Amino acid sequence: MNDFGLLLVRAKNGNQSPYGEIVQDFQDMAVGYVYALLGDMYLAEDAAQEAFVEAWRYLPKVYGPATFPGWLRAIIFKQCDRLTRRRRLETVPLENAEDVVSQAPDPVEQLAQQEVNTLVYRAIQSLTEKERQATLLFYISDHSYQEIAGFLDISVITVKSRLHTATSATNFTSSTQS
Repeated sequence: MNDFGLLLVRAKNGNQSPYGEIVQDFQDMAVGYVYALLGDMYLAEDAAQEAFVEAWRYLPKVYGPATFPGWLRAIIFKQCDRLTRRRRLETVPLENAEDVVSQAPDPVEQLAQQEVNTLVYRAIQSLTEKERQATLLFYISDHSYQEIAGFLDISVITVKSRLHTATSATNFTSSTQS
């Protein structure tokens, strides 16, 4: 049995330490996947955390190491669905902001960074959902083709194809390297 299989068996028996290792192995991928779906990094981190808590509760139901990534992805997707159905903007009274001191960089740096972020965000949002998922998991979360393929339950060739299509569609990689 491989290391992951052993971790999974130990976690299914109620041992939290191996589950912590599993969470560490999958957390970047989970956050990247949620970000691809929701487009908000803070919300992505929260949703991934909630999904891991729910996965812990139902861990005995997972069949084995080969089915774990797809099973986790389904839980994550369900968590995203819950969040988008009840999404509300949080508001705070303006008078509470009077005494807050800004830790932000100067306005010129902020504007330059905002312009870059806008270009990147637009390029990512212009992709199809499947291309966005592969792109964020590969370029932002830095996962291998094999890890992405296993997580999304697709072939490595499909991952490569989606990444190629995404980079061709955005021309972002070639324009940022010049």
